[in-house]
Amino acid sequence: MHGLADFDRLLSGHAASSRHWLRGTSTVRPQSRLLRDPQGHVVAEWQGQPSLADILAAAHRLQAGDWCGVLAEEGAQPALNPSWRLALFRADRHGQPRLGRDTGPLWISPALKACAGERPAELLQALRRAAVQALWAQGWRLST
Repeated sequence: MHGLADFDRLLSGHAASSRHWLRGTSTVRPQSRLLRDPQGHVVAEWQGQPSLADILAAAHRLQAGDWCGVLAEEGAQPALNPSWRLALFRADRHGQPRLGRDTGPLWISPALKACAGERPAELLQALRRAAVQALWAQGWRLST
């Protein structure tokens, strides 16, 4: 039993000395990324690379009650390859989505055709990429 305590003390000392050595090395921190609107104002800041969803949420200033998702493009003919877009419905002051005849969706991506059987997650990711590319074309920038 006494040998086990000595062994434990030896291990504890070794672990403490290795932690001391690690503290002396520099740690690599992810670079801060800034999302800037077309006027150059900082809209959001992230440590590391933000996701496409993060960029879209910041650029369109999504709030808790807002809904952003995939909808069939209005006027699209029912076919095997319908057009889909990323749509945004803003919440009212009570946190409920504003729905009605006057309040249609804000289309935030260009229309994309989807083949029958295409996975919804892949379609959503393609629409997010297209929406972010549209932001870049409008003058939005992601900088360090």
